[in-house]
Amino acid sequence: MFFIIGTKKGLAGYNPGSKISQYKGDGKERVNNQGVSMFLRKRWVMIVVICILLAGMTACTQSKGRDEGKPTSGHQQTMKMAYISMEEGGIRDSEDQVKKAGKVQGFDVAFKKVSNEVNQDEVCSLVNQGYHLIVAEGKALQPAVERSAEQYPDAKLVAVGQQIDRTNVESIDFVRKQTAYLAGVAAGLGSLTNQIAFVGTADPEGHFLELSFEAGVKAVKPDAKISAELLDKKADIQTGRSTARSLYRSGVDIITHMGGSAGAGIESEALARVRSGEKLWVIGSQSGLEEASSEVQLASMDVHLDKAVSSVMQEVREGKFHGRRHKVFGLKEGELV
Repeated sequence: MFFIIGTKKGLAGYNPGSKISQYKGDGKERVNNQGVSMFLRKRWVMIVVICILLAGMTACTQSKGRDEGKPTSGHQQTMKMAYISMEEGGIRDSEDQVKKAGKVQGFDVAFKKVSNEVNQDEVCSLVNQGYHLIVAEGKALQPAVERSAEQYPDAKLVAVGQQIDRTNVESIDFVRKQTAYLAGVAAGLGSLTNQIAFVGTADPEGHFLELSFEAGVKAVKPDAKISAELLDKKADIQTGRSTARSLYRSGVDIITHMGGSAGAGIESEALARVRSGEKLWVIGSQSGLEEASSEVQLASMDVHLDKAVSSVMQEVREGKFHGRRHKVFGLKEGELV
């Protein structure tokens, strides 16, 4: 996995898997030596995509070499799956990804969105509608999944972003600390002001991701100034915009966010400023501004939910579904994560 920064005078490669302490230069020196700013992308500089590939590359219960992109042959019947998630936040493009997996595995997929005021009977209701598989995304849905698993021992349930120890529940999660760390590396390499910010959620996971992000920044730019804002999970677009406005005014030129409505607000504020002539970026996760994000996103952090869900669909079809299994998807590093 390589980070690539491209200019008209050549490419500088950076491999986060190598000893980062060997990296020379602070980023600004490299740009000044070339006599151009990396942000004048239309005339002098182009940033070639910094890909942070999370999840789906390798799973600790998946065998290597399996091609998830080819349809499974011999489907006897179309099966039914329900996918339930929160109205706000969640995995970007989750519906498109799950539909793709359903097409490969021969599943009709129904989608259900619930508000932040989670109805604990929602999952139970879906169980009663005869679905072969029910997938629930997000920790807020964990109580509903646990309740349904207890009441309906024959139901087949998948908990995304949760870890539930029940005989009829498989858990799927993603190694987000890896993406947070690599986002920090990207931010450290990309910043010209040496001021970088992280915006996450005010909970233990948000704090953990903040620490991973800071470690990535410090690995390539030890003297960088890092600001962190941990917001309520229910923070809306306006909160994201006001947070970004304050950070950009303080001299920050790159903000990394972890998605949700606040993340969309951060990108909206960044986009308005870039279009007014400012030179700044975001590193986004699960953004809601796909059409405009290319103008402001230095990098993005995404998960390949389709591969994770597809593996469970195949287990159900083959009668090999097993509960009390926790699949963790992360970066492909030559060994299981």
